[in-house]
Amino acid sequence: MRDVFNPPLSVLETSKLSASDVDYLDRVRGLTGRLGRRSGDNQLGDALADLEASAAIDSDILPLSRRWSVRLVKRLVTSLVGWYLRYLAQQTTVLGQATARLGAALVERAERLEDRTGHLQSEVDALRQRVEVLERNGRGGAHVEPPGS
Repeated sequence: MRDVFNPPLSVLETSKLSASDVDYLDRVRGLTGRLGRRSGDNQLGDALADLEASAAIDSDILPLSRRWSVRLVKRLVTSLVGWYLRYLAQQTTVLGQATARLGAALVERAERLEDRTGHLQSEVDALRQRVEVLERNGRGGAHVEPPGS
């Protein structure tokens, strides 16, 4: 299957790019890869995997631009507020990781409950069949009205 987010570049195309352009392209490909949605039967597990993949916040500001004035402004802004952005990114990452751990615990518990519910349902179905057989054979004993009738 062809990866639409990461189309192969020919040697001719990559030779036209500068080193910073190739780095930028690699970074964009990495970020767009995180945007892909999973599809399958395990919706909780897939949502948890998406959360875990998105938990880390990248605080690096790329001072890339074709115009030198914009590059200069980006570098100036990075030097002035970069330390604060790194702090916020770190705190947000910690929150995302804690949320992912909570999600993992909830998914595990939900799966255990689903297994238990399925087991209980099969037991109820077996008991229902036994009651039907006993009622058909007339061995059900005296008929007792359910409470509240």
